Amino acid sequence: MRYEGKGFTLAELLIVIVILGILGGIALPKFFPQAEKGRVAEAVGMLSAIRMGEEAYKLENGVYLAITNSAAGTEWNKIGMDSPNTSTADSRNFEYSVALVSSRSSTGLPGFDATATRCTAQSWCKNDSPSAEYGGKTIILNELGVWDSAATHPFKPS
Repeated sequence: MRYEGKGFTLAELLIVIVILGILGGIALPKFFPQAEKGRVAEAVGMLSAIRMGEEAYKLENGVYLAITNSAAGTEWNKIGMDSPNTSTADSRNFEYSVALVSSRSSTGLPGFDATATRCTAQSWCKNDSPSAEYGGKTIILNELGVWDSAATHPFKPS
C-alpha cells in the first residue's frame, strides 16, 4: 500500500523547527544591544527637548527652572512639556530631572544640568536592567549643549 499524500512528514517538520530555533538563537542576541541604543537615543532626544524648554523659560522669566524626578506635571508644563516621569509617558526607560548650577566654570554664569537616569526599580519604568556597555546609567546635558564627558553612552551628538 503506497501513501501519496501531499504533506510533510513529522521528521521534516522537526528539522525545520530545529533550524529556525538555531537561527533565532543566533539573531536575537544581536537585537538586544540595538534596542538599548534606541532607548539611549530616546533619552538624548528628550534631554535636547528639555534644554530647548529651559532656554525658552529663561527668555521669559530670566532664570532656569529646576525640575526633580518626582515633579508634578505642572512644573514640566512651565517649560512646555508633559512630564516624562509618569506612568502615561511614552518614555519609561529613563527618569529626567533638571538641576540648577549657580555658576558654570566655563562661563561664570548660572546654568543647569538636565539628567536622564536609567530606570531600574520604579513601578512605572520598564524593569530592564541598565547595561554599562549600551547606555550606562546617566546621561547629562547642560545649557551650553555640552554632553557630560563622564557619561557612558555610545551616542553623543556633536
